[in-house]
Parts: sequence; structure tokens; C-alpha cells
Amino acid sequence: MAIDDHSRVGSAQMRADERTGSAVDFLLAAVARSATRGVRIQRLLANKGLCMPFALFAMSCKALGIKPNEPKRGFSRHMP
Repeated sequence: MAIDDHSRVGSAQMRADERTGSAVDFLLAAVARSATRGVRIQRLLANKGLCMPFALFAMSCKALGIKPNEPKRGFSRHMP
């Protein structure tokens, strides 16, 4: 699932697996969908789970001109 934090427009896709290739494909689809709406993704925060190492995620983002942000460990402790 991808959600734009400004407009709150979202997109979701069901995938057959949770592998790196599927995660990269979804990233590409989300970027393309945003572009059709005239939105250029500049930064991306992702809870990518175990399917994609951060280094590969960062390389994918860089290739698309997106600044990746890795969630901090333990961030949920600040949630009510």
C-alpha cells in the first residue's frame, strides 16, 4: 500500500508473494500511478519488512530520483 501524505490518495496491490521483486514492482507501479496524477515523489518512508534489504530499497529509490527514509527501530513505542 502507498499513501500520499499530502493528498491522502492511496494505492494498493495484491501480490502472490512478499519477495524483493514484487516489492520493487509495486514501488515502480506506485511511482507511475503518482506521475499520472502529476505528482512527483520526492521522499519515501517505507515499512518494507523483511522482503527487501534497505540497501536494495535505497538503490531502487535512487534510480527513481527518490530520497529513501528508513523507519527507526522501536518507533511504535511512541504510539499511544
